[in-house]
Amino acid sequence: MADSREQGENGRLDAGVEPTVLDVETEAGEAEGVGAEAGPDEKIERDEEGRIVQKTLYGEDGQETETHFYDSEGLVERVVAYAEGQMVSETFYDDEGVRTQELKYRDGVLAEDVSYDDEEQVSQRVAYADGEIASEVYYDNGVPVRETRYAGGQVVEEAMYDDDDGVLTERVHYKDEQPQEVVSYDPDGWASERARYQDGKLHGETEIYDETGQVVQRVNFQQGKLHGEALTYDADGQVTQRATYMDGVPEGETVIYVDGIVRSTIQNKAGKQHGTTVVYNEYEQVAQTMEFVKGRQEGESVQYYPNGSPSERATYVADRLHGEVIRYYPQGNIREKLYYQEGRPVEQISYDYKGKEQTAEEALIVHASFFSRIGAFLKRMFQSIGRLFRVS
Repeated sequence: MADSREQGENGRLDAGVEPTVLDVETEAGEAEGVGAEAGPDEKIERDEEGRIVQKTLYGEDGQETETHFYDSEGLVERVVAYAEGQMVSETFYDDEGVRTQELKYRDGVLAEDVSYDDEEQVSQRVAYADGEIASEVYYDNGVPVRETRYAGGQVVEEAMYDDDDGVLTERVHYKDEQPQEVVSYDPDGWASERARYQDGKLHGETEIYDETGQVVQRVNFQQGKLHGEALTYDADGQVTQRATYMDGVPEGETVIYVDGIVRSTIQNKAGKQHGTTVVYNEYEQVAQTMEFVKGRQEGESVQYYPNGSPSERATYVADRLHGEVIRYYPQGNIREKLYYQEGRPVEQISYDYKGKEQTAEEALIVHASFFSRIGAFLKRMFQSIGRLFRVS
């Protein structure tokens, strides 16, 4: 089966907005002496006590390039940069000279808003397009942890990243600000699960992938509940289990496969086994039939030899053996009769190949090797069937 996943490690959400880079770097926190004089390409403004409150720098063409604003201690608290007569950025600093925020403009309109932590690492980056928010990214110690993209003022996509290395872990697609598809990723950046939503609930097909990109489960939901066909696959892409759900519980037939061969069919009703369960051997022959009523084994259970003749007939009541259990030789003769009372054996009679009743000692000697061979066969057969399908 082809790899239908997507890899998401390398790409960030593209908001279509390129950041504007300042042409001039400003030394934050630089104290200007009270007696400092303005150079030929700058203009200084002072307060009544002679402290600098604003300094404007000009380029060779006489146009303003930067304006520095100072606090009462003479430290820079804001720097505004210009290009061709338009403001291109604003940078803000705290009272210790640490950059806290940077606003970037394009054609006089806000294009990006960047916030910084105490170490001057980016903590949040918001991009704008045509005056509306286009994307925002949150960081932890400089590593992106969440990214959101907008269109028309509404969330259309969101991505979550690992706190340690920034690898994509989940991507959510929205419509009318409701999740439509959620894709989870493994540590290598490959999709591990893809789920569809409607009105905030799981709805539609959900796929689960293994580390090689192979689909291992494909199930369907309706308004948050499993509903419809549910499939499980092996490493070669062959179906190992086919089940049907209704309103969140198994309904109808569940089929279990091994190497493409049917090994068991199970009937369900309202989430419980109900009806005849059939187990098949590797040659697609019936190996056992069992009857269930509302999740409990009730009625006759028959096991078969590969030649099709029964090896055992038993009766169950409320999941416990009750009544007569008859075991047969492959030729069809009765080998043993056992009697049970609510799961407890009360009597046992053994017979030889010719139908003669045996003592317990004779039966043990004659049939020891026979029990060993049959037990090994049944153990291999039931181990190959697998488990019932479950979705957590």
